[in-house]
Amino acid sequence: MADINEAERKLIDELRAEVRSELTEKYDTDYNLLRWARGCGYDKALTLTKLKTHLKLRKFMDLDNIRTKEDLLVDSISPVHSPTSFLETNAPDDNKLVMFEFPGRCDINGMMQAIQYTPFMMVRYRLMEEIVDRMNQLERQSGRMSGVVFIFDMKGIEFDPSLLSVVTGPFRIAWGTLMEQYPEWIHRMLIINVPTFMSILWKAFSPFVPDNTKTKIVLMSDNWRKDILQYVHADHLPVRFGGNMRDENGDEWCRSKIAVPPEGKIPREIYWKQLPGQPTTESLTPLSISAGSKSFIVYDILEENTSIEFFMFSEHDHTFCIYLLPDAQIKNVSKQNEVFVEIERPGMTTIDHFTHKCLQPGVYVIKFGNEKAWFMSVVVKYQLRFFNVQGQPISPKLMSAKS
Repeated sequence: MADINEAERKLIDELRAEVRSELTEKYDTDYNLLRWARGCGYDKALTLTKLKTHLKLRKFMDLDNIRTKEDLLVDSISPVHSPTSFLETNAPDDNKLVMFEFPGRCDINGMMQAIQYTPFMMVRYRLMEEIVDRMNQLERQSGRMSGVVFIFDMKGIEFDPSLLSVVTGPFRIAWGTLMEQYPEWIHRMLIINVPTFMSILWKAFSPFVPDNTKTKIVLMSDNWRKDILQYVHADHLPVRFGGNMRDENGDEWCRSKIAVPPEGKIPREIYWKQLPGQPTTESLTPLSISAGSKSFIVYDILEENTSIEFFMFSEHDHTFCIYLLPDAQIKNVSKQNEVFVEIERPGMTTIDHFTHKCLQPGVYVIKFGNEKAWFMSVVVKYQLRFFNVQGQPISPKLMSAKS
């Protein structure tokens, strides 16, 4: 591993020693640890803090196996209307993965009407784990750090005032979450067919992009088909994008390898609607959270492997977390008690739906937060359903929170 210098080797070994008990065999590679170190500016304390949070998330979500989990509730809309595709390496003598997305062909407003946030994020986590798996394989083969040349095609995107709210809301939170949990995977992000209003989008989105990632984003000129060859060899790039590749059907897009989303609006018939037996927005319980504060719901769970089914709706961003405590003393809540790692959730137009399994009995504290707001309160609407290990409905005791 000639691309790891002496100082990096020392830091990798120190990080591994600190988190050895939390690392899985699959995730324990020099380059996975090095990505964390580089993403944190080689600050050991910061790297350890963020790495430990990620390893906790990996265990909680079983990220090592998320790509093959059959019982995972995943979105079926975004893989069709906003797919991600991979080609092999970017050059005969390099080991960077080439990845494509086509946001310009995506009906973003229709997408917001069709997806539920957690099932959508499960698709994105599966994608990120596929990226890690592919990079790790290339690293084993080459003995060098890999990364992704990400081609982001904006052709067809139209300006709509609502686009800014999506960019600064759901898009920011989804991508921000993934950037936080998967540092240093982007080698270059090549944005092609840049729209005339890109400066407006960039001004809205760039404050949330890590500085080291900003340096890897390239807004390509109208001459992008020629310029892109600085990053991807012509023989490894489809003709449509300035290369020499055609697939076995002679297609210059290489559609047998690259999923090109359909043009036009997402059909209204696939917009989200609640299934039979699921609650409507009006039937959910409202919870108002004032600016800068948080609210707690506390249940005494008596049986191990109790499942909590969540239905949640809010039009505004908020945070969410679940803690396991020995009692209902909320002042004892800390990150050490997290059993559902704290996340930021965007305001959406659809009711989110997911399940959390309580592996052991105890006092479960569900937290909704509005910590970042200065003036405005938010309303989160929810319904919780509880089931024992046999799948039978149960009614655990609702406890009052004590400070």
